[in-house]
Amino acid sequence: MLSGRTATRNSLRGKLAVGFAIFAFVCLGCLWIDRPGLQYDETLFVAASYPNPQRGGSGFIEVRGQPVCLMVMPYLGALKGWLYRLIFEFATPSAAAVRVPVVLLGGFTLLLLFFFARRVFDAPTGVTAVVLAASDPAFLFTTRLDWGPVVLQRLCLLAGCLLLLRWRERRAARWLFAAFVVFGAGLFDKLTFAWIILALLFAGLIVFPKESTARPGWKTAGIAVAGIVAGCAPLLVYRFTSTPPALGLRWESSALPYLAKLSMLHHSLDGTIFQNWLAHVAAPQPALPDGWLARWVCSLTGDNLINPTWLPWALAAAVLILPWTLHTPHRRGVLFVLLFSISTVAVMLPVEFGGSAHHLALILPFPQLFVAASLTCAVARWGKAKPGAAFAVLAGAACLLAFTNLRAVGQQYGQILRFGGTPPWSEAIYELRDVLEASRPGSIVLLDWGIASQLRLLSSDRLPLKEAPQPAGEPRYFVEAIQQALEEPGAVYVGYESSVSGANPLSRSLLKETAEAAGRRLRRARLVRDAQTRPIFEILAAE
Repeated sequence: MLSGRTATRNSLRGKLAVGFAIFAFVCLGCLWIDRPGLQYDETLFVAASYPNPQRGGSGFIEVRGQPVCLMVMPYLGALKGWLYRLIFEFATPSAAAVRVPVVLLGGFTLLLLFFFARRVFDAPTGVTAVVLAASDPAFLFTTRLDWGPVVLQRLCLLAGCLLLLRWRERRAARWLFAAFVVFGAGLFDKLTFAWIILALLFAGLIVFPKESTARPGWKTAGIAVAGIVAGCAPLLVYRFTSTPPALGLRWESSALPYLAKLSMLHHSLDGTIFQNWLAHVAAPQPALPDGWLARWVCSLTGDNLINPTWLPWALAAAVLILPWTLHTPHRRGVLFVLLFSISTVAVMLPVEFGGSAHHLALILPFPQLFVAASLTCAVARWGKAKPGAAFAVLAGAACLLAFTNLRAVGQQYGQILRFGGTPPWSEAIYELRDVLEASRPGSIVLLDWGIASQLRLLSSDRLPLKEAPQPAGEPRYFVEAIQQALEEPGAVYVGYESSVSGANPLSRSLLKETAEAAGRRLRRARLVRDAQTRPIFEILAAE
């Protein structure tokens, strides 16, 4: 038994470790905050921050004569956009204004993880889980860039679970109602939260069969239903007041997509999921960036590959010792965390286009919690005779896993700083905004997908942007949009430079043909390059 003084000292050390881990996470997440450049999906929420039915958004209502966006897309709610509308009242839209808030929300999610793990398991498990999650490259970069989006989803998951634990302890209806309001908000944020709800139900029925099948009573069920309806009320208003398009869910029909998704899951867990996708490593190697920290981080990249973390090995070891872990007092908690993680992945894999990196990120930080719980259970079971040595083993294992995590984080940053972002994440988007604002064109026709939302956000929706319909399949609408723009004085046409992979050759040829048919000639008004002097965007004008 520990004395009261020793227990207090250990508790203080645990809280300091959690505080330091969260502080380190926030600092790491805010490094070089404008790198890489803002990406289209990362800023998709702008449709709700600056509501305009002509410029995107899927569902609107009118409040006091002003449009209010309810849904950014039929399956993506306006919750994040509403949050950033408040933020933009105090901060100028920028990469920092977009990314710092989600990093802070990620830090708060880690704090909730500690409280959840401490209640379900114990304080050492909570500390270990936070250390592993705070240093994990997949958790860090999916939080910092939040292009899923996933940050609010993970926050709603942990907050709702904590509120359910509170209700279980106090049996007060307000905690149950609050829990399901939070789950409903997660569902409104993005319908993929339904995967999480299904996984929670499945894991709960398997691990807690008596508690789950016990009669809840009409009052309890009514409170839960009322809570989730209140949380996703804007989604319900949208579904009942409009005719939204069908979600079009389709199932995978062959084994190949499953293998690809499982490979993606492995790379998500080992921290290499962003290799060759986020940083433009295929481009010629530019000079090292300025600043000792940036140069040191770039030196970590070695042969320009990201070393995998040891999390998959830790998960494999945790599964191997599961027969012993299930003979500890925390067996049901360990089993619940494991089943929730597996079932979340299982329900998304059969869905066509489900199981992408931003979908798989929804299970984080539960794999880290499973490893932490397995570690602490094993140490508690086999280290009773020598608690000091057992603690050293636990701390050493956690530090070793965190080291491999931080090495991968540093290498990912090194790639970003050395090579810059790939075209969708290019830093040239900032220069493009500056050029367009300085030239003040009459209208700006965007030829390629993946540019509009960043420009809307960075310009506070002041640029006269018009997205031309993509000509694939039915080019008539694209041609009509170009014909209308040719009649407007001072119109310019913006897209990726023709050699960039995001450029659509068909849109260029149709633009040229339509301009020539109207007796106009196209010329390149400006070429916008990134920090490595690579051409990324071109601005065309018709004379």
